[in-house]
Amino acid sequence: MSPNGKYLLSSIRGNIFVTQAKDKDNFTKTLTNDSYNNGSPVWLNDTSILFISNQNGKNEVFMLQSSNPDQVDIFKSLKYKTTNVIKYEEDIKFIIPSNDMHKVAFLVGQGKLVVADINEKAEIKNEITLMNDWAAPTGVCWSPDDQYLAYSKTNLDFNKEIYKIGRAHV
Repeated sequence: MSPNGKYLLSSIRGNIFVTQAKDKDNFTKTLTNDSYNNGSPVWLNDTSILFISNQNGKNEVFMLQSSNPDQVDIFKSLKYKTTNVIKYEEDIKFIIPSNDMHKVAFLVGQGKLVVADINEKAEIKNEITLMNDWAAPTGVCWSPDDQYLAYSKTNLDFNKEIYKIGRAHV
């Protein structure tokens, strides 16, 4: 759900779609229509989304916005621009923005969990590597007040354990 509650994002077969949340007709609009594998869309703000794409040969984070200065609403716009905002040597597996949209958590490679500050222009600053392990974290989520980051991870006995990292680290 978009921050203003008007739109929903979805990803199907490598394309990203936006739907009006309260429309009786459930009209859906395609935001990406290319041969790349685009997925995991999340809202950065009411006019921008972040998503993972293999446009440059590996999975990286891109931002999509309207390229029409007269119509910044993604649903109503007919033109879009994408900008590569997070790049690493290894694939980025997922991106999770905080509830206040001031931080993001993302997984690089097999098990490197990174948290960083993000602004409205998707500029990343103050990156902190929270873990770099053989087991990838799953179910990563922010607490409602954005003070904690929780995730589960497989231990050496292949049991799932739940972890919580506090504000001093995120």
